[in-house]
Amino acid sequence: MKNFIQNGRVIDVVLTNGLAAGSPVFLGSGASSTPGSCLVGISSNPGDGVTPIAVSLCGVYSLPKHNVGETYGQGDLLYWDATNSRVTNSTNSGANKFIGYAWTAQAATDATCEVRLANGE
Repeated sequence: MKNFIQNGRVIDVVLTNGLAAGSPVFLGSGASSTPGSCLVGISSNPGDGVTPIAVSLCGVYSLPKHNVGETYGQGDLLYWDATNSRVTNSTNSGANKFIGYAWTAQAATDATCEVRLANGE
């Protein structure tokens, strides 16, 4: 196809200086607790504020989770709590950004959770 550019699974982005590799990245002005409000990805390398870094837009990732009593069922909606750098099942009145879905069920004592990014594929 003559107008094909790429498969869309990875996008190059200049990331904030100090952003760690493996961190969630939210692209688009609509980033909110509403599913589908922006692109969600995971950084492949640390951000330096200058160099474009590959950000994966698809897949399942292990991320730190809020582990004080929160349990997640497989397929539950999950949100990124940027203040505490962790996944939660709370929108926090819209302050937390929708990141994706629980890939597996998680116990209240689990320190990490498996998250399927919201973008699909």
